Amino acid sequence: MIGADAAVEAGYTGEGVRVGVIDSGINSHPDFADRLLAGRNFMEETAHPDLTMDEYGHGTRVAGLIAAVAPGAELVPLKITNGGSINVSQLCEAIYEGIDEFGCDILNLSLGISYERESLRAAVAYAEKKGVVIVAATGNDGTGELYYPAVYETVIGVSAVDEYGAVSNRSNHNESVWIAAPGVRVSTTSHRGGYTEESGCSYAVPHVAGAAAILKSMDPDLTPEGIRTMLSENAADRGIEGYDEYYGWGILNLSGCVGALPGEEDSPREISMCARDSACPLADFTDLDRSAWYHDGLHYVLAAGMMDGAGNGVFLPDAPTTRAMVVTMLWRNTGEPYVHYAMRFSDVPPDMWYTEAVRWAAAGNIVSGYDSEHFGPDDPVSREQLAAILFRFSGNGGAGADSTDGKSLERFSDAGEISDWALEAVQWAVSNGLISGVSREALAPSSTATRAQTAAIFMRYFFG
Repeated sequence: MIGADAAVEAGYTGEGVRVGVIDSGINSHPDFADRLLAGRNFMEETAHPDLTMDEYGHGTRVAGLIAAVAPGAELVPLKITNGGSINVSQLCEAIYEGIDEFGCDILNLSLGISYERESLRAAVAYAEKKGVVIVAATGNDGTGELYYPAVYETVIGVSAVDEYGAVSNRSNHNESVWIAAPGVRVSTTSHRGGYTEESGCSYAVPHVAGAAAILKSMDPDLTPEGIRTMLSENAADRGIEGYDEYYGWGILNLSGCVGALPGEEDSPREISMCARDSACPLADFTDLDRSAWYHDGLHYVLAAGMMDGAGNGVFLPDAPTTRAMVVTMLWRNTGEPYVHYAMRFSDVPPDMWYTEAVRWAAAGNIVSGYDSEHFGPDDPVSREQLAAILFRFSGNGGAGADSTDGKSLERFSDAGEISDWALEAVQWAVSNGLISGVSREALAPSSTATRAQTAAIFMRYFFG
């Protein structure tokens, strides 16, 4: 519903961003074990003030959803409750120390109080001054009652929607709602191990906190105000047109947010500044979303003339990239040179749109066939094949990066599936940021590269 896959596909996981979870503690779980940092227990009455064990379970459930949206983000447990009432002084202390002592960029508050305290207002103002985003729950009474700190204008207040996008009848509705996110029957991590299904705006909040971590990792210079604006401008509007007190600005749309930022790739200024209006190259195709994660990559390859549509006004961004397409893209970007080379592939006819591209690529040892006579022009190109082609091209006058880190594949559990002939090329592509995993631990070397993915990789190569 929120388009979280777009961030992972674009290579953004929240890496380098720290999220403080002000809650009941966090127990370790396989989903985020290597991202769980030391925190603090602020409860004076506990027998173990230095421990952040989660006896209640709420904090671990919240942490699991943050890790699901932003699997590369670090989690800091800031414990202030065992499921009972909230001590405001402890809440404020957790905000201050989460910022100053633990270096948090985002603070997740899946909680709230029904009364205002000046000390809490001051703590929230301090977070804004320090550039720290606070995301908070708006309440589960199903009324218009206000909860703090969600009501403060610098806090992102979140209501819950079900799997159909309807606001939960338990969610409070008032001016504190900035945005809505999934919070009904969501699956998340259990403090006892395994998984559990939960409901409430407590579980909508971490979706937004995770999204904020993604945006912060894409552009570390984004201010809290900038993140709030990104979330509101790209939200999927529901309910009354524009803002309303049930959905806020709409349902969280991480895909739109990812597409609206140029990210880390240093894409050409004219692409990152694209108004995404009718003048955008993507506007010529009925199946392309100009707010999607793939905007910059497709804008680049279309404007450069490296890729064409599939006919009938469609581009087919999720369709496989063929071997012929890849070499043709490189050939076009090189100026469509003509070479005198005897074509040895019997499955490459003399008059196809890709013939001269294959001839050029074969002459320069950029591509090789399955054997001496077969190239397989219509075969889908795998991720490892794409890495190998770019690697060979880089050694033949390509403009991409040239470093290779032998340790770049260690985090991928399926690195052993990389073909021997492609190993060096994949190491090169990963270490230079051209190809990322399909998840934090999976590289999927033999899976097909889509047309949209290939466009993004080419833009990273030529402008990375």
